[in-house]
Amino acid sequence: MANWGMILFLVVFVLLYGAMNHYVLNKVYKTFEFNKNKYYNLYILWALATFSYIIASYFSGKYYNGFTEGFMLFASLWMGMVFLFTIAFAVYDLLRWTLGMGSANILFGFIIAVVLVTIFSIYTVNHITTKTITLHSDKVTEELRIAHLSDLHIGSTQGPQFLDKVAAKTNALQPDIVLITGDLIDGPHKYPDDALSKLDAIKVPMYVSIGNHEEYAGRSLVDRLLKQTAITLLSNEKQSLRGLGVDLIAIDDAENRNQVAGVLANIPVNKSKYTILMYHRPTGHDDAARSGIDLMLSGHTHNGQIWPFHYITGAFVQPLTGLHTYGNMTLYVSQGTGWWGPPMRLGSQNEIVLIRILPKK
Repeated sequence: MANWGMILFLVVFVLLYGAMNHYVLNKVYKTFEFNKNKYYNLYILWALATFSYIIASYFSGKYYNGFTEGFMLFASLWMGMVFLFTIAFAVYDLLRWTLGMGSANILFGFIIAVVLVTIFSIYTVNHITTKTITLHSDKVTEELRIAHLSDLHIGSTQGPQFLDKVAAKTNALQPDIVLITGDLIDGPHKYPDDALSKLDAIKVPMYVSIGNHEEYAGRSLVDRLLKQTAITLLSNEKQSLRGLGVDLIAIDDAENRNQVAGVLANIPVNKSKYTILMYHRPTGHDDAARSGIDLMLSGHTHNGQIWPFHYITGAFVQPLTGLHTYGNMTLYVSQGTGWWGPPMRLGSQNEIVLIRILPKK
């Protein structure tokens, strides 16, 4: 059965990404007056770059070695840089058309600026920030410490060293429980069996829900990788965490905006107990609040990841990030602990959030 959502995504991606590569290529040729016949090798290289991410993703799904990892890193970085070059050249064209400020030297300055911003964004993506949120409830009798992780996207450009850092940062927060709200893995890559085993350095219970990238990867791959770890997968079900005195519900990610309401209709919520809902994308929050959920945890948006992409993401998904209240329910939307695609962060950050739930005095 065809995954029409994925097919549509690929078609839109190729059209937009191809247009951006074409725009950047033509700008460089025309401004620096390259001879297209003399520099045809550069043109071919740039044309290949248009499809590099898709090609790299294909080979990553077939093989696991240094070449495929390096190819994926190059393709991912190039995708991020093309996005920034497109923005920079659009600003350059605006200045040229409105103020007549157009020259090879000015354009070269824009190119240098993009390179510097790229370096800064790579530096940013290699750091994980931690933050603490404190909530109060009369449904708990002692402090509950939850480490919220989301969108690690293991399998593209994140490797064992990244997971070592995640485990160390998480342990430093001294949580009682770790909740991972989807996209723990990136997709149908060729994974070693122990791809997620570094997370077992976290010595408290860990639970994960299904995100859209787990759906892309396929449930059999997800199950195979999780069996090698201490992480528990919850799928459209509730589990009572007896030692902590709370209920945990996890709902599989879906394009259907009524997914939360539909699943919760078949899962009774005990309104006398503190109930946490894990759902990958920050939709259905009103339905969750009406059902008696106390805390909803989501991710998916990455807060746009690379500025100014958050304007586009925000047009489709709201809220985009942060803490929000709906009736008696609190929603937190993570910016993501990892990243998707380009290993770059601009105007956003990788984060692990400690949520402290204290008894209401």
